[in-house]
Amino acid sequence: MIALYVLGAIAVLPPVVMAAILVAALSPGPECPACGDDTVLVRIPLIGRRLPWIERRWCIDCDWQGLTRRARHGRRPVPIRESRTPDRV
Repeated sequence: MIALYVLGAIAVLPPVVMAAILVAALSPGPECPACGDDTVLVRIPLIGRRLPWIERRWCIDCDWQGLTRRARHGRRPVPIRESRTPDRV
């Protein structure tokens, strides 16, 4: 019986530890890890329901996209920027 528990721990423990390391390695919060600017939240229903502590984000400035950890301090609003394209008359 002890051998069954040991084999079960050997099978379950490495994926759990690997998942914890991967989540800890993700950058926290809404800042872009490449340029440090604010990012936009990209909603993907599967990630939101299954993994609520992970967000998919996209940086408008440097076009970075990837997964980040949800910030613990709450969400701060992303400022609205004016368009970079010149206005047509």
